Parts: sequence; structure tokens; C-alpha cells
Amino acid sequence: MKIGIVGAGPSGLYAGILLSKRFEVDIFEEHKVVGLPEHCTGLVTQDVIKRSKKDVVLNKIRGAKIFHGERYFTIEKKDVAAYVIDRVSFEKNFFDEIGDRVNLDTRVKEIKFGSNFMIRTNRGEFSSDILIAADGPRSSIRGYVSNSKTILLNGIQAIMKKEIEDEYVNIFLDRRYSSGFFAWAVPREDDMLVGLATYDNKPLLRLKYLTKDRFGGLEQRRLIGGQIPIGILRKHSRDRIYLTGDAALLVKATSGGGLYYGLLGSEILSDSIINGKSYEKGLSEALRELRRDYIIHKIFSSLRDKEIEKVILSIGHRSVIDEINKYGDIDHPSLVARRLILNKNLMNIYPIILISILRSGIEMFI
Repeated sequence: MKIGIVGAGPSGLYAGILLSKRFEVDIFEEHKVVGLPEHCTGLVTQDVIKRSKKDVVLNKIRGAKIFHGERYFTIEKKDVAAYVIDRVSFEKNFFDEIGDRVNLDTRVKEIKFGSNFMIRTNRGEFSSDILIAADGPRSSIRGYVSNSKTILLNGIQAIMKKEIEDEYVNIFLDRRYSSGFFAWAVPREDDMLVGLATYDNKPLLRLKYLTKDRFGGLEQRRLIGGQIPIGILRKHSRDRIYLTGDAALLVKATSGGGLYYGLLGSEILSDSIINGKSYEKGLSEALRELRRDYIIHKIFSSLRDKEIEKVILSIGHRSVIDEINKYGDIDHPSLVARRLILNKNLMNIYPIILISILRSGIEMFI
């Protein structure tokens, strides 16, 4: 059986590695090299690290400083909470395992449906029995499988001289830096990534303001960027077409991170194809967490600056910080969210959350 995979990002490459053990696999990538253009912050947990056969860690993170205006609070773990990885090397490690099946500089122009799929590219036609779409946030294949609404956040980052502590990520919640999301500064080995994601079309303008306001206009060595898909699909497969990674919206709406769930989705997909299982059932547990993330994101994105300030003041209470430190997990943020709901020191912000829920719209509970 032949399997065609469109997209040689981490999810597509990883699916190819797993499936090539049993099937003939062809991967199609429009760029000339994998890993570029660079657009990911690379902040991940051990669950992502263990899937790479080579060391790709640039820095170890123990906590975060959460800012709004001049106020901030710190959350931290006794041990490592997250890792900053070399995202390009991470992807190239996968490529080294399956590079002989990757068709680089190959753009898919058309897909013809029939008893099998005919994939027409700028380098000729290929046939496959199964088609996997791993072609990113603006997937051209997603529409064949699902018509669920997808919203794209515009993300941008500047690589700058490191001006923050090595072990702490900085998070900036001010609406002046981002519409509906947040901004960040992530320390790496020899530099830092300062970036943001926003729902409007002014990411560069907002980044300039952020870097000037928070870091005194330090020189930007290089700019990188990309889009982050936000939403939940009702279907992820149809008639031997499967979606994975950003194409399947396997992205945490709370952070914009897609590596963990993208790789997990490729594992579930590969198992379903090899063993004849239901892909949708396999994804169900991950989708429950992603739906909770989406609800948290919808609530936060509807908060206004004055409301965020009140939330920050309440979260800064020692008992709340202790619970975040104990139960916080960047891959499963709903775990700590459910604990915090019961914390009596947050009761004063319940009205704010309720107003934000009503402002967000009832669709977030669907």
C-alpha cells in the first residue's frame, strides 16, 4: 500500500517515519530544505524531547514571569518545567531518518480522487492509496475533510541579544502588545526570542512597540514569523484522507504550541492505519484537552486590560501561585485551571470570567 504525505514539517516527517516501517511512503515538501523558514519558538516539554534521537536542547526553563503593565508574578518549578529546543535541528533529525522518501522543492498542484489518489506536482505525478495532509495552518486539503471554522493568529518573533534571566520565560499580557493573545520573551543559548501573536493584521507594528517598550529598542538580529491556527475540527478524516499537525488544528489554543499534539496526532494516525483502528476515536482524549484549551483561550482573549489587571492581582496570591507551581503543565493547562476554579482567593474574579464567557459567545461550549 502506498501512502502520500503532503508536508515535511515535524508531523508529516514523524508520520512518515512510523508508517514507512510497514508501507511505501512518499512525502512532498514545497521548500528546498526542511526546517526553514523558521517560525516556531521551540518551547516544549520532555514528551517532545524524547521523540528526537539527537540532543536539540538550547536551554532549560524553570519558570515564567507573567507581566501586565508594571505588575508581575512569578511561577516556577523546583526542577525543569520546559525546554527550549533548536527547532530546525529537531526537524532535520526526523529528515535524517526518512530523507530518502522526501521529495523536496515539490509543490502539490492538484489531487485527483478515484480508486486511488493521483497527486500532480511540479515534478510529475504520484499515486497513493492513502493521503495524509500535514500541510500546515493554511492547509489546502483540510476543506476536503472538514468545513469547521478556522481562525489564524498572526505570529512574529525577533531574535535579539539576551536581556532576561536564563531560566525564566517572560509573558506579557498587555493588549497594547497583542489583540486577543499575548507576547513573550524566551531565553535561548546565546540570544532570546521576543515575539507575539495577534488577531489583527499589525504584528510587525506591535512587535516594534513591544521591543522598544520592554527592551529599549535592542537591535533585532533577525525576524521570523508564521500563523497559528485556532479552532476545533469536527472531523479529521474522510475517505482515506487524514489530517495531522497544524492542518488538523492539533494546536494548544492557550499557547499556540503545536509540536506535542502534532506528534501525538501522527502517532495515533499511524497506529490507526497500521492496525485498522478509528483515527477519530484515537484522537478523542487529546481533543478533550484541546477543547478545554480552546475555552480557556476564548475567555482570556475576550478580557480587557482592566479585567486582566484584576485577574493578575488575584492570581498573585500565594495560595494560587502554589497551586500553579504544583499542577501547572504547559501541555495540559486545563489541569491547573480546574484546580484554580475551586480556590477561594479567586472568587472575586468570577464575575469577570462570567462576563468574558458571555462576551466570547456560546459556540465555545459546542
